[in-house]
Amino acid sequence: MIDRQSIALFERYRDAPAYAFGSKNKESIVPAEDKDAYWTIFEELVASCEKAVDRLGLGDRLFVKPRSSYSRQKGARGHRPKDLRCAVRNLGSSAFNEMPQIYIIASDRGIEIGFAVSIAESDYHDQDVKHQNREIIPQIHRKLPVSGPAVDQLDAVIASSPDWHVNSKNKADSRGSRI
Repeated sequence: MIDRQSIALFERYRDAPAYAFGSKNKESIVPAEDKDAYWTIFEELVASCEKAVDRLGLGDRLFVKPRSSYSRQKGARGHRPKDLRCAVRNLGSSAFNEMPQIYIIASDRGIEIGFAVSIAESDYHDQDVKHQNREIIPQIHRKLPVSGPAVDQLDAVIASSPDWHVNSKNKADSRGSRI
């Protein structure tokens, strides 16, 4: 179970230097038991997503995608993870780089569950994906309504609930331009 102690792990290493998990030339400052604790949190996020898909009986339409750049021993490419995440995505959505998605993130801010129509370019390190998304994201956003009763109702629900998070980094108008 991800609890306050789990979140304290992220807080403890929030200001850790580069390659805190170690590298070929640098010793890890994160002890093995803390690496194991990070891994336990990661496994719980993945298991939660898998359980949700199974409970809803949507395994024929959705798949679970854990953060692909995270390793039990090497963290996030040698760095301590700033957050751990897992997403539920649509099968057959590769043409849109598997967007939109439902995600869960554990970090020093706690647990965040949300829905992302698209992912901001700054969240990717892969230049090929960034280039692809410059074509894909405007197409996704053009399919969304920007006004009307459905949008007003959704805005009201989100505004009235502290449990929802709207990532404004990639919020776009109907033409795909950032607002």
